[in-house]
Amino acid sequence: MRQSRPGPLFTGMFTGQGRLHVGSHDVGGDPSVRFECRYLRRSLSPVKRHRVLWVAVLGCTSTACMKQYAQPTAGEPHAIVKFRRHYDSTPGASLGERLVIGGDRGFASTIPSSQASVARTDALLVHPGSVELELDAAFSHQESYTTTQSYSCGTTDSPRRCTRTVTQQRTVVDGRCRKVMGVRFDAGKNYLLQLDYQDARNCSARCMVQEPLGNGEFKNSPCVTFVIED
Repeated sequence: MRQSRPGPLFTGMFTGQGRLHVGSHDVGGDPSVRFECRYLRRSLSPVKRHRVLWVAVLGCTSTACMKQYAQPTAGEPHAIVKFRRHYDSTPGASLGERLVIGGDRGFASTIPSSQASVARTDALLVHPGSVELELDAAFSHQESYTTTQSYSCGTTDSPRRCTRTVTQQRTVVDGRCRKVMGVRFDAGKNYLLQLDYQDARNCSARCMVQEPLGNGEFKNSPCVTFVIED
């Protein structure tokens, strides 16, 4: 059971600034993450097995296994949240990103890694109150591998099993960063979730309340946050 307690400003994952897209929900999904885990467990080294199996978890929880977050309408009490990402390194062939709000998919996107060097910002409306956020990004690529399959090759009177070697594709994670934080959103306020990714070992995230200064700029101050505990 998860509990919350007051805590300092969360620090953990990604960054970004750039074009603003309100209510963008480009949901990416890759059927190649559905591979045979039994084969992977016995055929991959422990390190590589960990990298590959994370893709199965990410592919499930970022798309089909999660419902869409129900944003409030502009006429309902709401806060505006800008989700900004920036990457200093862009390994692999593709980048999958997501922002999970209270267990629901608030934002999800899949783009080629070559496009990730340009900072991007997406915005959405959120309901006031305290909520758990999950920020996740994973760089990955496809690779081929061979495995042996068993199939029925006999007859009804003389059943028997044969084997054949087949080539399949799997997704391998080249770098991933995931953080969970608790934030209290107040109606009528603007928030910035800023994610900075240097590499798989170095990434950070901040949440800031943005107060308009009237000249097109904002004064940033730390969000009211709480620590998520298992």
